[in-house]
Parts: sequence; structure tokens; C-alpha cells
Amino acid sequence: MIYTVFKAAEELEKEGIELEVVDLRSLYPLDMDTIIDSVKRTKRCAIITQAVEFMSLSSEIITQLCQKASFYLERPPLRIGTPYCPLPASPVLEKAYLPNDKKIVFENGEKYNHAKS
Repeated sequence: MIYTVFKAAEELEKEGIELEVVDLRSLYPLDMDTIIDSVKRTKRCAIITQAVEFMSLSSEIITQLCQKASFYLERPPLRIGTPYCPLPASPVLEKAYLPNDKKIVFENGEKYNHAKS
């Protein structure tokens, strides 16, 4: 997933939008200090994961951000993940199911950063 995020970051950079990528190496203990430091610098947060969005680690990160650092956020946190349904067996459907660079660019660029405040 990290290579997909870096590819999307390169595309967004061409549009003048800079992404700061934080790659969590471990999930426990969760390094919230690094995430909060990034939010302090950027004023935004997008969680991108291959996991289902519902009841996921991305939900926990967003909850902790809202509790500990919501005053740093200029916009609500953005979550990009997979839908709440079984993983398809077909490679074509799997490709559509998983987050990809085009979706990340759209969500972070057109939809998120350029939305009216």
C-alpha cells in the first residue's frame, strides 16, 4: 500500500498539493505522537489502508486524533480503505475493491483539499 500512496503523492505534488506520508511500522504500541506531530504541521489527516474501514485501526487513529488533537485539524480526518464486504476472488474485482492511487489523488486533491471551508 505504501508504494500506492507514494505514487499518489507524486501525482498530487504535480497539482501543487504536498502530502506528508507517515508509514506506521508497528500498530502496537501505536505511535500517536508521530501522527499528532504530522497533523500539527499539515493541519490535515488522511488515513489510507487496505483494511475495511468499519471498526478498524483507521477508526481508532481518527478517534484518538479527535480526542487529543482535534484543535490542530482544519478539516475532518479523511479515511480511505476498503468497503465493508468480503474480498472478491476475481483479480479484476479485487483491483477495484482495494484503494488505488487514482482514488487517493481524488479524495486528497479535488474532494478534500479544494473543498470550500
